[in-house]
Amino acid sequence: MKRAGFTMIELIFVIVILGILAAVAIPKLAATRDDAKISTLAANAATVFSDAASFYTSQGSVTWAGGSGTDANWEDVTNVQLYTSGGTSAATTGIGTEAFLYTDASTGATQVLGFVAAADGNFTIREGSGTNTIATGVFGMVENMTGGTTTGTTHEFGGTGVVR
Repeated sequence: MKRAGFTMIELIFVIVILGILAAVAIPKLAATRDDAKISTLAANAATVFSDAASFYTSQGSVTWAGGSGTDANWEDVTNVQLYTSGGTSAATTGIGTEAFLYTDASTGATQVLGFVAAADGNFTIREGSGTNTIATGVFGMVENMTGGTTTGTTHEFGGTGVVR
């Protein structure tokens, strides 16, 4: 008489093989998510820097002042969502106040990069307090983009000849 179905040993072999495949695949999936987050945050950092340079050029002065003569807010400078050190939105905060990119803005966890503009026309990018793999990856990518280090890298926009 012929039986249909699998023996217990066959089922155990299949389960062991599936377990090995899962052990190999799951870490790769987590690393892919981290790489995507790093790329997104690095692109956002480049956008903030580019937007700040464009805003500075459009204002034609070194005071970072908005059209009304008061300091511009971050929302005047860029559309990238930035946060204060407490994890709240920095949109209506003056550009002279440091704003941060976060790896998890919903919880206010892990500051990645800090941005602040000084009245003399300098724009500083510095490392945040984050030390996880995403923050470390973003530091490296931004260092490559800016040609320096993210620890207090100061960029000077314009120059003495740029006046309106």
